[in-house]
Amino acid sequence: MRRQLQMENEDCRIRWQRILAALDSGVDLKRRVVEQLRPTLLDNMGLLTALRWQLQESCGRAGLRCIEHLPESEPQLRPAAAIAIFRVAQEAMTNVIRHAGATEVELRVAVDSQHLTMTLTDNGSGVAPGRLKASGSHGLLGMRHRVQALGGYWSLTAGAAGRGTEVQVQIPLSRIQAPTVVDLMLDEPQQ
Repeated sequence: MRRQLQMENEDCRIRWQRILAALDSGVDLKRRVVEQLRPTLLDNMGLLTALRWQLQESCGRAGLRCIEHLPESEPQLRPAAAIAIFRVAQEAMTNVIRHAGATEVELRVAVDSQHLTMTLTDNGSGVAPGRLKASGSHGLLGMRHRVQALGGYWSLTAGAAGRGTEVQVQIPLSRIQAPTVVDLMLDEPQQ
């Protein structure tokens, strides 16, 4: 198209630059949307790296101070479990940005021999008591359903003196760990 246009015409050059800028903007938007749907970090680097990226990205956009406490080693999780946990953290961060009026967010992930526990706490305005049990909030319901589908426990609590909110997720490792080579060998039928 560029070869066909008369680029010596100033009006034509300006329009061409606008077209290129719009295309670049569209490609950038598509890349961001795809990354939000299924972050490549999740598949390539694991849940902890994806959670760190999500926290820093969200805090950076919203001007929040972010604190993270993540385990040293990456738990080996089933892909469906990793995306579900990531989505819960993503929704919790979205709620903080939209509703909390917070200045600080803290993400804690702990893995012990039995459970993966994720806690996201903010220092915002807190959740109204009626919202704690609200069934009409699609975001809250989505978080709860994702965690329950993994056999886990989900809670939303208001902070002390009505300040801040805490979302906590606890999921049995037995339900979300990826099978090891030994597990796969034990599952093979004996001849």
